[in-house]
Amino acid sequence: MVSASRDAAGHWTPTLGLFGRGSDARPAKDGVDHVVVDIPQCRVLRPRLMMVAAGLRELLARPPEGTGGCLEPEPMGGRLTAFDLREVVSNRAGVLVTLVLRAEPELSTSELEQTEAAIRRISGEILGVAVNYRQAASPQVLGSVTRVLWGAEQADDEAGSAYQLASYGSFVQAHRGQAERIGALLGEGLARAGLRSSFRLLDLYGGSGALSLSLAKSGAKVTLVESFPPAAAAAARAAELQHISEFTVKVGDAARVLGMLAAGPAPFDAVFANPPRRGMSPDVRRAIAALKPRLIGYVSCDPDTLARDLAHLAHLGYAAERLSPVDMIPLTDQVETVALLAPAAPAPLATVHDDADLYVTDKPAHLGAAPREGDEARLVWAAPEDVSGFTVWSRGPAVRLAPRQVCLILARGMMASRGRIGKKATYARLAKLKGHSLLRVTLDRSNVSELRRELARRGHPVVGDRRCGHEPTNRHFEERYLLDRPFLHFVELSFSHPRTRATIQVLSDLPGELSTVLKRLGHRAERVNPSSEKSSEEVIG
Repeated sequence: MVSASRDAAGHWTPTLGLFGRGSDARPAKDGVDHVVVDIPQCRVLRPRLMMVAAGLRELLARPPEGTGGCLEPEPMGGRLTAFDLREVVSNRAGVLVTLVLRAEPELSTSELEQTEAAIRRISGEILGVAVNYRQAASPQVLGSVTRVLWGAEQADDEAGSAYQLASYGSFVQAHRGQAERIGALLGEGLARAGLRSSFRLLDLYGGSGALSLSLAKSGAKVTLVESFPPAAAAAARAAELQHISEFTVKVGDAARVLGMLAAGPAPFDAVFANPPRRGMSPDVRRAIAALKPRLIGYVSCDPDTLARDLAHLAHLGYAAERLSPVDMIPLTDQVETVALLAPAAPAPLATVHDDADLYVTDKPAHLGAAPREGDEARLVWAAPEDVSGFTVWSRGPAVRLAPRQVCLILARGMMASRGRIGKKATYARLAKLKGHSLLRVTLDRSNVSELRRELARRGHPVVGDRRCGHEPTNRHFEERYLLDRPFLHFVELSFSHPRTRATIQVLSDLPGELSTVLKRLGHRAERVNPSSEKSSEEVIG
C-alpha cells in the first residue's frame, strides 16, 4: 500500500508498505484512512521483490516530472493508492508491477508513458508494468479495469506439475513453499476420499488456477469459478497452452455461478474453495452443500470467518475432519488454514426448553425452521431464517403464542439512549460503536419484520439487513467486520405455557459471528448481558 504522513512542520513523507495492525480502527488524519507501515528490510520478502520495492521508494521520494501525480500518494494530492508486485518463477523469472491509481480524472498518454519508463528503469528484472484504476470509495484496493503499459501481458509461473499465467493484480499466495504445502494437504484429502485421477472438481475463487491446473493435467475434470476477469482469462489460456482439455472456466460471482451449475446434470466429487478474508457467503455455503460432494477443501486466511462458515456447513451436513495451519508469512500472524470436510449427519440444534407439550431450540442464522430429527412436531413460532434466535415446537395440537421478545440489534447511525420504535417496541442503547447504536429491543406481541421496516423508515436500519437496510453500510461491515447477516439476535423469549399457564423464559448467548463484529468494533462482547438492561453504555470511536 502507499500512503503519506506529515510532520509538525507540515512536510509530507510518502510511505510504501503494509497496513498496520488495527489501522482500520484509527481515526482518519490528514485524509489518511489507514496507517501504512514501511518495512524496507522485511525479512520475509523475496530478494527480487525487495529490490523492486526499494526502487519504488526512491521514485516516491523524488517523482520524475511529467508523471501527473501517478507517483504521488493520494494524501499528498496525487493519484497513487498502491503498488501490486507479483513475482513469477519460470524459464524467465521477474516481477510484474501494477500501479493502482484513482480513476478520475483521466490521465494523458504522456503522463502514463513517463511513469512506466521511470518504473522500468528500476531493474531489468521487471517484466511488465500495468495500471489499475480504482473507483473512489470502493472497499477494494484493486479496481475492475487494468491496462498494460509496457512488457508482458502475462507471464508463466510455476504451479506444481503445471504452470499458471500470472496476470497483473491477480491473487497469489505470499510464500511459494507454503503454497505448495496447501496443494499437498488438499491432495491428501482427495486421496482419503478415494479421488485420485478422473474425478470432477469445482474450484471456487480459483484465481488463475494455482490449485487446480496440476490436478487437471493429471486427469481431473475441473470447473474453475473466478470473479476477476483477468485471472479467469489467464487460467483458461494456461489450460489451452498446456493442452489440458477438461478445464472449464466460469467468470462471475461464486453464488450466481453456483446457482447455474446446480441446474446442470453433472455433480461434483470435490469442491475447493479459497475465498477472500471475508469468507464464503451464506448462499455459497448452501449451494456447495446442495452439490453433495465427497470432499470440501476450504483454504481460509481468517480464523473468524472459517469458524463461522464451518459452523454453518456443519448444520448443512459437512463436518471438518482435519484442520491444518500453514504459516504463510513467517514472523507474522498471517496463518492460512486448510480445512477438509466430509459428509456427516447435520449438527443438531441446542434445545433450551423441553416438556411434555412443547420444546424450544436455539436456531443459528441462515437456517430454516425444522423439527428435531425423528420428532413429529408442529411449528408454533420461529425467528426469521436470516437471523439467530429460537424456534418453538408443539408436540400436540397447533397452538398460538404471542411471546415477549428481546433482541440485540446494531442499528445504523446514532439513536437516542432510550425510546420507542413503533407502538409495541421499546429500546435501550447499550453502546455507541463507531457512529452506530447497539440496542436492546423489547417487543411485546409485535412482529420483528415490522420492527425492521420501522427502523429503516426512521433512517436507522439494522446493519447487515439485505431486505431493507443501507447497502453501502452493509458492504462496509461485510468487508471490514465480516458481517454476512443482519446484526439481529433474539437473546430472550418468554411466553405463557399453553396448558399450564406458567411463564416460560429462554435465553440465548450472542452467536460467535456477532461477537466477532463487536470485538472488531472495539466492544467487549461479554459486556452484553441478555437478561438485563442495566449494562452501562460504552462509546467506541
